Amino acid sequence: MTYVNTLRDFMFGTVGKPVVGTELRMAEDEEILIRGPQVVKGYYKNESTTKEAFNEDGFFKIEDIGEIVNGFLKITKCKKNIIITSGRKILAKLILQCLYNRFVSQAIIIVDKRPYLTMLLVPEFETPRLWAKESKVIGLFENIVEEVNQHFAHVERVRKFRLLRGKSIYVMGDLTPTFKLKRKEVLRKYAEISKEMYRSSKF
Repeated sequence: MTYVNTLRDFMFGTVGKPVVGTELRMAEDEEILIRGPQVVKGYYKNESTTKEAFNEDGFFKIEDIGEIVNGFLKITKCKKNIIITSGRKILAKLILQCLYNRFVSQAIIIVDKRPYLTMLLVPEFETPRLWAKESKVIGLFENIVEEVNQHFAHVERVRKFRLLRGKSIYVMGDLTPTFKLKRKEVLRKYAEISKEMYRSSKF
């Protein structure tokens, strides 16, 4: 426990004030950094992950963006849910939250420092019969993506997507020890599909 609201000292919408011994620092991008006796020193026998999770002063990167309000820490968004286009437009990947559809198993955005958003989708079904008429399947997901796009501004909309035939976009090796997705590793596997989407003018 690093920050806490108490019965006598609390503020709704925040995670509370720091416990004794906790040091807080904000990175340049406003990511919350913490250090203290209750924070682990690193990942066991995993130097590369430790180096990625901590800064040079030993502060742990909690992967959340926040601010201090009257001494209380407020988390405003998740850093992992931020993507940056080539125009430096910062977007919250709320679009993924809108993809709770019975036909969608998994989805991942491909856009970082690119001119527009694209997406990889894994359908919730693998039945050959449903794939028999692939044009209908593609049409189904075009409708799903278009419906989601209606909730966002033009620059935030998914321009293209590709369907992946398989049960999962990632495997266990694509996850950190705390089960966070290694986006770079995953996107590297689909680099050719990504390039094709940004080369082709076809939806």
